[in-house]
Amino acid sequence: MDAAALINEHTKMVQQGLLSVSAEQRKNLTNTLLGFYFLLPGFEQTLRDYLKINIDKQNLINDIKNDRLEKYRSAIEKCHATFDEYADDFQEVDRIDILIIEAFSNAISDLKNAANTLGLFIGIIDILDYYEAFSDNPEYWNNLLENEISYQRELLAGLKTNENLNSLGYPERYETVLFDTL
Repeated sequence: MDAAALINEHTKMVQQGLLSVSAEQRKNLTNTLLGFYFLLPGFEQTLRDYLKINIDKQNLINDIKNDRLEKYRSAIEKCHATFDEYADDFQEVDRIDILIIEAFSNAISDLKNAANTLGLFIGIIDILDYYEAFSDNPEYWNNLLENEISYQRELLAGLKTNENLNSLGYPERYETVLFDTL
């Protein structure tokens, strides 16, 4: 099976799996998935540059848990407005920055909508695919990508059986990965 077909199949499986997940489980899942994004070397700087706000991981997690997301949503709206390709001051945005902003947007969006959580799952896949495409060692990144798909399936299966999510799952899984090697 080729990579595109595998990712397409995985997307459908995640989408289906999220249908039975409660809003509270999506909040916990969002915070768990954010653990991956905070590992990216440019994550916080990209958000600072484009959203014009500082992001503190623990505050963000607490704000997600307590539905205090208006300041983030307002910043995302302003950011998206600057991406108008027809504006006089339009600047092309790097693909990795777009993936980071999309992930953050999904994390602070209405978690009653499973599509936002799906976006976080698929964003991880897209980022690993990005690294595979631009790396000198695509086999390494492809292996990580395949392992990530399996891990995401395990996460969803655990939610069905009401297992507690390991909030350190992503930091532990990716602690030795050098994302800044491109």
